[in-house]
Amino acid sequence: MQNTIKTIVQPYNQNLDLEVEQSISIKELFEYIKTFLKINNDAKHWTCYSELECKYLDLNSQIRIVENNRLIINTQPISNSQTGMQTNENQQQFSQQTVYNNNIIQYQQSINNQQITTTQQQFNNKDQQSNKEQQKIDSNQQNSIPNKNDKNQEQLKDHLRILFQILDGNNKRLFSSIYHKSTLLFKLQDEVLQYLGVPKDAATCDFFIYNCIQKPYHYNLTLEQLQLKDNMCLPVRLRWYGGSVY
Repeated sequence: MQNTIKTIVQPYNQNLDLEVEQSISIKELFEYIKTFLKINNDAKHWTCYSELECKYLDLNSQIRIVENNRLIINTQPISNSQTGMQTNENQQQFSQQTVYNNNIIQYQQSINNQQITTTQQQFNNKDQQSNKEQQKIDSNQQNSIPNKNDKNQEQLKDHLRILFQILDGNNKRLFSSIYHKSTLLFKLQDEVLQYLGVPKDAATCDFFIYNCIQKPYHYNLTLEQLQLKDNMCLPVRLRWYGGSVY
């Protein structure tokens, strides 16, 4: 039976819903998030706060699968001593200070924008004709240069990020990778074995898509034909040749 762990990763404000078949430790969760979001700092300094239990969880503790619970993962805590003792009152004060700082920033930006607007109007009044000609030149340059962001986003539409949950006996491993929608399922099978460092003649792996184990003919279908979605969690069971199945 699969359970869902709801997390929010700060300061990126990234919501992640992870499906697991059994409880995992905070440390395993940190390592998975670090790999998935490509975070460079040391995960041993991170903190994990349970909203339902109203407390910070120990790095080596097991995550309790509790309904309506959400874990707040802070990848950039202020200091090691503060992470273990921060209270709800401190969090409220931090939120109030953040709002206050944002208001100051918005006020300063408003003043700067007004100053920029006034200066720009004065400049336009002095040399309006020259500005019009420059705008025409800029417009022609923009039309002649392709938009790289649009091209990159168009390419990403044809790709999927797959989250692998690999079960090997009592060991559970998590990793993710990006594939083109035309990739065949057996290519993912090869990559999982390569990630585990297991030879193809020693073991194979079974994929479970929408809680259904895949038949041999499914491995010749593309990810698009199998209706896999972006950021989809894909359970994988390692099966050793000779009868051992985990």
